[in-house]
Amino acid sequence: MLSTAINMPLMPKIPTYYWIDALCVDQSNILERNVQVARMADVFCKASGVIVWLGREDEFTADALEVIQKVSAIPERDWPSVPYTSFYDSSALDHPSKPRLSYKNWLGFIALINRPWFRRAWVVQEITLGKSPIVKHRYSKSTDPRDKVYALLGLASPTMAPFRTNPAAITPNYSMSVQQVYMATAKAFLTDYRNLTLLSHVEDPSMRRIADLPSWVPDYSVTLEPYPLPYRGKGHWTASGNLPWHMNTFRMDDGLLDVQGYCLDHIDQTSILSDESSDPSALWASIVRLALSLDLQYPGTKGSGYAPSRVEVLWRTLTTDTYAHTCPAPPEVGALFIDYILNLQIRHRLMPWSSNEEFQPHHSPLSESIYPEWRTLLSLEPPRSAYSLNVYKKRLTKVVEDMFNGTYSPIGLAQLQHEIDQSGGRKRRLFKTRRGYLGTGSRSLKPGDEVWILHKGGLPFVLRPQQRFGHYRLIGEAFVYGIMHGEALGQGLTLHNITLE
Repeated sequence: MLSTAINMPLMPKIPTYYWIDALCVDQSNILERNVQVARMADVFCKASGVIVWLGREDEFTADALEVIQKVSAIPERDWPSVPYTSFYDSSALDHPSKPRLSYKNWLGFIALINRPWFRRAWVVQEITLGKSPIVKHRYSKSTDPRDKVYALLGLASPTMAPFRTNPAAITPNYSMSVQQVYMATAKAFLTDYRNLTLLSHVEDPSMRRIADLPSWVPDYSVTLEPYPLPYRGKGHWTASGNLPWHMNTFRMDDGLLDVQGYCLDHIDQTSILSDESSDPSALWASIVRLALSLDLQYPGTKGSGYAPSRVEVLWRTLTTDTYAHTCPAPPEVGALFIDYILNLQIRHRLMPWSSNEEFQPHHSPLSESIYPEWRTLLSLEPPRSAYSLNVYKKRLTKVVEDMFNGTYSPIGLAQLQHEIDQSGGRKRRLFKTRRGYLGTGSRSLKPGDEVWILHKGGLPFVLRPQQRFGHYRLIGEAFVYGIMHGEALGQGLTLHNITLE
């Protein structure tokens, strides 16, 4: 592959010095790798150019290049006017602000960006630091999981975590195991930040690949999905107030993280996920049943002067109470949620008469089997609720009329779907606690797991008790409606010192 790249006709034929890491670094010499990886940033910065070999041309290449050329020609001032639409929405292809590109063009582009080079950890450094990158092709990709950390060191700022307090916090050392590298990286961030933000970057246990990692250490070798909840907006949530965390760095080296916090409750019921049933409506069926099981008086609201209904608690939990970076989400989002459910219902009704892919069960439609429960949920709403059964029926009539008249616009629903997807969508599991709190968290959570508020945690976390008293494994971060701004701290909960393994 390397020989093929060097002999490509586009390569400069004048005498030139090339740095080819596969040849210039003795991969079998650990000491040399430690030194050379540490200076890779200098190599890319000082090179006159960076050549990326993406591989030989195939039947998709011409279409992919046409997409790149036409899209890159759009002036930056016109970017806001380019519509965000479904891949299958043909009307977007004719939008005046979009270049004229066919499905075939876009499929070619998708094929190109799925080539292995784009998945390499070193890509970010190569392109960011290179003065004049020439993208051609390189099939080989980083196979050493440690490079998921080391490949980004050249981009790290010495004035930011984890280097602002310790310039040598992370240095390449290939004599360390993958587990040791990841643990040292986690320790460096925890020590510098002096909070538990890092725990939001721990992927679901079912996604982890590196064995014997402590549950509180991110597995950097895998894709982080879904995005951590803090990405929904900085400073949105302060479930633990500003209570201090007493850190024990020595125990971190043994894979133990000592934390302080409060056990809010135990998980009692959970929803299913769309990939756990062959019935496309099973996801929403389980969600509706969870909402129905909520008490009329939501925990913590007695005497507060504000009592959210079951439907409001549901949509605010599904969106993590955030809409267009605004938290709490404005009340109008509740009306959008009703329209969203109406569209699922209409979509399901139209499926038998349509071959259009837009009517396939892309978002797990409601089916007749759960209509009675959905109607019951709406009928239990307070008399003046914006989500009552009467309001729902009137809105259904209005939506159908507008659809037939061609005046209905689903633009707001696309934004709502985006918010639900950003909150975890089908990658997080809805749950209810024994005391009646509704939340969303990792897909691996299950009944019996505990919801904790940890000092300097910001968010609640789902923990699983271990055999040794006071020891837990981290399952993941969570959003729990009604406690995200420190409300639970005034409930007289008992403070515990616990250890995460």
